[in-house]
Amino acid sequence: MFGVDWDGDGKVDGFDDATTMGILEEEEEKGSNGGSGGGNNNSGGCGTCILYVTLIPAGLIYLIVRLITRQ
Repeated sequence: MFGVDWDGDGKVDGFDDATTMGILEEEEEKGSNGGSGGGNNNSGGCGTCILYVTLIPAGLIYLIVRLITRQ
C-alpha cells in the first residue's frame, strides 16, 4: 500500500502497512495535541520521524544480516 519495507524482508506486506499507519497516527496525535505549543513540538516530532525512518530499519537490517551470516 505505502511502499515502505519496514521489516526488510524484500516485500511490502500487511506488517509494513500496519507499521506505517501506526507511525502516521502517532505523528497525527502529536500534531493535534501540540496545538499552539510553538516550535519545540515540531523539532521533537522530526527527531522521532528520523529515528523511525533511518535508525530502526537500519538496525533491523543489520540484525537480519548478522543472523543469516551466522548460520
